[in-house]
Amino acid sequence: MQSTKALPRGRPTGGINQRKLPEHGPGCKTDRTCRRADTQVLLPSAPRHRPSPFLLLAIGCVFSTWACGPTLHEQHNQSPSVAGANWGETSPVSTPLQAPRGGWAVSTQSPTPGPDLGVLEAQLASQCPREEGSLTRVARQILERENGEEPSLNSSEIDFAMRAAGSPHVWPRAWTLRGSPIGEADSVARFKRWLHSDPGPGEIRCGVAVHREQGQPTSIAVLVVNALADLRPVPTQIPPGRWIDLRATSLVELSNAKLVVLGPQGAPRSLPTTLRGQEIFARVRIDRPGAWQLQLLTNVESGPRPVLEARVYAGQQPPARLEDAPAPGEQSVGASSDPIAQLTSMVAALRTAERLTSLHRDSRLDRIAQQHAEAMRATAQLGHDVGDGNPADRLVDAGIVARFNGENVARARSVKGAHRALWASPSHRANLLHEAFTAIGVGVAADQRGGVWVCETFADFGLAGTPHRSSP
Repeated sequence: MQSTKALPRGRPTGGINQRKLPEHGPGCKTDRTCRRADTQVLLPSAPRHRPSPFLLLAIGCVFSTWACGPTLHEQHNQSPSVAGANWGETSPVSTPLQAPRGGWAVSTQSPTPGPDLGVLEAQLASQCPREEGSLTRVARQILERENGEEPSLNSSEIDFAMRAAGSPHVWPRAWTLRGSPIGEADSVARFKRWLHSDPGPGEIRCGVAVHREQGQPTSIAVLVVNALADLRPVPTQIPPGRWIDLRATSLVELSNAKLVVLGPQGAPRSLPTTLRGQEIFARVRIDRPGAWQLQLLTNVESGPRPVLEARVYAGQQPPARLEDAPAPGEQSVGASSDPIAQLTSMVAALRTAERLTSLHRDSRLDRIAQQHAEAMRATAQLGHDVGDGNPADRLVDAGIVARFNGENVARARSVKGAHRALWASPSHRANLLHEAFTAIGVGVAADQRGGVWVCETFADFGLAGTPHRSSP
């Protein structure tokens, strides 16, 4: 079940949002239902009707559950997908995930036709308005891992598999059932009950895989997304110097759209994006060799969020396996056990590595960030406004005048996991690398599940005010 609620609607700050990041960590309830935590990302919001520009970021958390019976093992993995987001430092070691059989899809697009289905596969797929072939490819990879001796795929692995399969959708959910025997009617009923427990916006799309032994089903995997838009083909490989036209059709009502691009070098950048009715258009020039990440962000009824993503490789082959590299700054933590000091050190080291000016710790921003981290923990909601006002209002209420300000929020297993997840996401990375920011406040609130709620508040005081330095 999802542990976080939708972002409060309130007064929109406009702008864009980012995708989800997951991470895994064990826990257990007394009713024999076990839990595993993941992370999700929502993106920055730009100002609307505000005296100063405004960026917001959020990374949230979802939980997976296992309903453990005597013979059947049912796993619900609400794992929104953001590259690089997993419980890296605590996950069991596994062989790096390989690209699907047959290699990367030649393009990223949706919808994609599905294969011919068996009887049980068709019954499961019929619970969704549409089955997608790219999701079925990933469901098969999930099932292969479930039937092996290695740990289940985590969210960054599912994200990698989806991009390799050519799926542009974000925030997937995985459902698996293992055991013997598996009754077909019972498995369909279980899946239907789980699927409709949290329907979400957009159109539900599924990919289904079933493993059989001696003709009898022994394990099932279904990958589900809430599709908010469909994407016309974006090539996976192109020569450097070419233009790519990104054309998408929204499946829900949108108020704006923005394409964020992360190239092989440099900070992410936002490109002019046209929204006419349900049609979205943007152009990007792939001007150098290397790996490129395209992320389409929009405002939907529940607020800003990512809706589509594609990877493009200019002048090189796509990776054959997932490489989960640490984020800059992770090694700077040292022996400190203070999570706020750890996060502050990682952000400082990251900006130093990127040859950016350091951020001054500001005691007023620290208080605002800590209060919001505690408010998120108290309400079990991840967002920029959980009843305590949006970031702009919170600064005004504290008597702070800033020329430019922004906020990142996250729920993760550790501050290192939150830092890595933020860095892996183009829009979040843009906040971390923003040259305009001169001050930062950091708040971290630990919860009883062993995770942390994180808030980073950024500001540029310019001539509007003088930062209040915090003690190191």
